[in-house]
Amino acid sequence: MASYTTLVNVDGDTATKLSFYISNVVGGTDGTEYFTACKALIEEQKTEELITKFLEKRKEIMNIDNEKDVEGCIEAIVFVMFTLRENVDSVAIVKQILEALSSDKAVKTKLRLRSMVSLFNLTVSGQTKYDVLSAIFQYALATGQCNEVSGFHERIESWMAEWSTEKMDQRVLFKFVSEVMAKDGQESLALKFLIQYLGTFGGEVYPEDVQALATTAVLSGIKSPVSSFSDRNALLESLSNQKLVGPLAILVELLRILCTGSLDVYRSFESSNKAFLVSNGISHEEVEKSIRLLALCSLGASESVLSYDVIASTLKVDIFDVEMWVVEAMSQSPPLMEASMDQFNSVVTITRCVHRSFGPDQWKGLQSRLKALRISVAGVLESAKKYNN
Repeated sequence: MASYTTLVNVDGDTATKLSFYISNVVGGTDGTEYFTACKALIEEQKTEELITKFLEKRKEIMNIDNEKDVEGCIEAIVFVMFTLRENVDSVAIVKQILEALSSDKAVKTKLRLRSMVSLFNLTVSGQTKYDVLSAIFQYALATGQCNEVSGFHERIESWMAEWSTEKMDQRVLFKFVSEVMAKDGQESLALKFLIQYLGTFGGEVYPEDVQALATTAVLSGIKSPVSSFSDRNALLESLSNQKLVGPLAILVELLRILCTGSLDVYRSFESSNKAFLVSNGISHEEVEKSIRLLALCSLGASESVLSYDVIASTLKVDIFDVEMWVVEAMSQSPPLMEASMDQFNSVVTITRCVHRSFGPDQWKGLQSRLKALRISVAGVLESAKKYNN
């Protein structure tokens, strides 16, 4: 492990000042003896042993009334760590500091979490940052402070790329972040990171505990807003290599119908699984509504002009309800489509529509549209050329 001395300009008296401060906190003869022992370690340049000596007094440090002084002590210990000689395992020392901070989950929890975040900002190596971030999430979950750290989700992926985080460690962080986002009430983001967690297994067979998490993820995907089609597709893809049995297999079949199936296919499924849907808290009405809207998206992605009759037939609704369903699709957040309705000719003109899924058929459709656009542009350019001549 490389020395940190070239990265931080540390006050040469930091260790002595910190030793003296802690000795005063301890007080009396014990304090005097403590300072003498620390002074000897400083003179012998035994920095690793000195840090251990500091951490022996973690209870006394955390009991200091002024919280800024507590944070100052933690930062000073980290600064002393920066003076470690070559080949000393600073990762192990960071873990000691983390253990000292996370050892109590009832007293000064906000201060402890804040100190961990400071430690994260002060450390520089990928492994230590990973260790500290994992500890931060664990402590936030254990002490009900998820709202304080949920904002970290925005940089998780870039951090892991920067640190060259291995797959097993990615798995741990994705799971932590998913749990943090769920506790913070951000269900969509919780599902997103749970999907990424499941994706780290690739073709590996899920252990029993992961099967339970996969079931939770699929249920969440089924119940998520209709506009979460990309999350549902990603979840379905992450499960594609798994051998699915029992309730999970039934749930994944419903997820597949939501992603690509028709209303007729869903109704057939529902008629065979009524009790199962009820026992899992799945609303038949909500699923049917989602599939109707998604079926409308499938139509809009394939044709730019749709007749009321085609829409009514596909959605299994009365022709007088077609406009209501188009408005419903346009009113989603974000909108599923942008369209205009011609009541006189009973047609809907689609100007933009989301793709319910994007597979080989969608690529072929896109290719055809691009080809038609290229021909159209070429015609315009040819007309302009003739006009100029």
